[in-house]
Amino acid sequence: MLKTILLIGTMALAHQAFAARDLHSIAKQSLEANIVELTRGGVLRAGSHQFASLWTRDFCFASRGLRAIGREDVIASHLTRLLENLREDGLVPRVLDSKASWKRVARYSFVPFRPESPEVRDDLKAEWVGEHRTVAIDSNALVLITAAEYVSSTGDKAWLEEHKSKLIKVMNFYKPFLESGVVVQEKYGDWQDSVKRSGATFFTNFLVWKALSMYQNQPEFSISKNTVELFRKNIEDKFFEREIGLYKSLDHGDWVSLEGILYALEDDHFLSLERKAALYHSLKKHPIWGTIPGRATFPSYPSNQISFTTKAVGLRRYHDGLVWPWLTAFSAKIANKMGDIESARRIRQVLLSWAKRDGEVNEVMDPKKKMKPVKRMFYTSEAPFSWGAGFTLDMLSLKEVE
Repeated sequence: MLKTILLIGTMALAHQAFAARDLHSIAKQSLEANIVELTRGGVLRAGSHQFASLWTRDFCFASRGLRAIGREDVIASHLTRLLENLREDGLVPRVLDSKASWKRVARYSFVPFRPESPEVRDDLKAEWVGEHRTVAIDSNALVLITAAEYVSSTGDKAWLEEHKSKLIKVMNFYKPFLESGVVVQEKYGDWQDSVKRSGATFFTNFLVWKALSMYQNQPEFSISKNTVELFRKNIEDKFFEREIGLYKSLDHGDWVSLEGILYALEDDHFLSLERKAALYHSLKKHPIWGTIPGRATFPSYPSNQISFTTKAVGLRRYHDGLVWPWLTAFSAKIANKMGDIESARRIRQVLLSWAKRDGEVNEVMDPKKKMKPVKRMFYTSEAPFSWGAGFTLDMLSLKEVE
């Protein structure tokens, strides 16, 4: 009897190992497909169709996947390109490309077929504002975090010294915002850029806090411990909703967004272990977790908050109703970190089923169509999608908590 139980257990572990390898292989291929080798080193595009430009936010999010497959060289090269193209006030480009990024997006919104987008070439040009003429307020913090993580994982102090003055400039971009207590953004300013979301958001402010905390021990950045602690307190006071035990997405309304809470649970310093346990418990009870986590925000945004172009291509529920595999993978990682192995395995198995069915990691899934990649008359889910592949590889790199 004992031998039978041990055999069944061994077979189950072997099955999990094979499944993880299959998912890793598909995610790795998806990420590698979007690495572009330029004359001065590799860079990462967000996708191969409408998002074949070098989107800063996407690159930073996907960088954890590049680390997982040993392509730190791409991280260094891409970061260097961004720091070479700072705006005068220290704003990093929202996108780099050898052609206008909107042309790539438009090309795949109004054609019935999807050939691969024209190559990104060496003559990169910077774009700092989007279609709504607002900046990507979270990109500077993401670049700072990505740079710190790169140096930490590689020990490349020479790269840091070479680019430190520009990183300081990137950090100082936030100084005028910090004077008011928290960072306040314009509409369409963070990763949920299909929604107006003007005001202060938990996600953007958490990223700025994380960047501040990562550089506070470097004297040249002039960040005091008191500044970091006060900023964290301001975030707590502004966003934590005790009635539900979660951080609200914005400084107004009842919206809860998954990404910021997952980041808070991942970080080793933002919350105590006791607070993390309580936050995770509240998250799993909330509708944002759902049967399969991956929806960005709950409840849905009102129609007048959604951009016209997003509605025009059939993506009204882009940031509140569709399921993002990067968030699904991130949820599996956090479940594992929190010791919720059953949830982690279940979510990972779902990710594997999607990847094996589609042969790649996708941008967004449609819960109304059996979680198939979103396909509308004027929009098809980007694939392979670097952001989702990166988080999948990062999730797989974490061993199960015993």
